Amino acid sequence: MNKKDVEQLKIKLIKLREHLLSAVEREQNFAKTNNPLKESRDEGDFGQGTLDMEIEVSSLESLQNILQLVERALRKIEKGTYGICEQCRRPINKARLEALPYATLCMECQKSS
Repeated sequence: MNKKDVEQLKIKLIKLREHLLSAVEREQNFAKTNNPLKESRDEGDFGQGTLDMEIEVSSLESLQNILQLVERALRKIEKGTYGICEQCRRPINKARLEALPYATLCMECQKSS
């Protein structure tokens, strides 16, 4: 990849980071203000409330995990190691990085993981 490609992916990562930070904040605010367990009236309501809360927590964790990968990719750009597979140390295909700019593994290594 050339510098122009990396710069375009950096812009994409920065926009993605902003979007993720906003989504994490919304999820955290929602979880604080809407506790489905507080409103439970019977066992069915309690069960649904528990399920809803587990989904919210899972969603928040997923967003935070992706945010960490995006931050890691941005640090790699600064270090000059972006786009290198963490397992085999070969370049990650440009098309893969365009689709998933925070990818840490090339397709071959991802398949074998």
